[in-house]
Amino acid sequence: MKKILMIIAFVLSFANADLAWRSDLNKAAIEAKQSKKNLFVLVESNHCRWCKLLKETTLSDPKIQAKLNKFILVKTMREDSAKYALPPIIGVPTMLIMTPDRKIIEQGVGYLESEDMHEVINKFNTRAKSKK
Repeated sequence: MKKILMIIAFVLSFANADLAWRSDLNKAAIEAKQSKKNLFVLVESNHCRWCKLLKETTLSDPKIQAKLNKFILVKTMREDSAKYALPPIIGVPTMLIMTPDRKIIEQGVGYLESEDMHEVINKFNTRAKSKK
């Protein structure tokens, strides 16, 4: 039984392996400016079961990963949100799509299934194209 649990833990540790998450929003914003990409920020908490579910399901979906890889990705803890001058975080997970100048374009709170995440990202991309 221990071997099975260890194998499961090992496999889950590689969920999201295709996503290059940064942990410092300030450095990520500089990178976003240089690469002319927007930021996707995930604010989470250590004991948040919805955060864990989001990472294990939605964020491990290859189609979602392909969409997210077009952003500079940042994962931060709720406790660190003030350090990065984020708006008040009312719940976790909170997801923010921001310009390289850190202007919030989209904000959502709570767990999203893959289909809903597709809609949010597609809505953002449509809105961004119309502004060009």
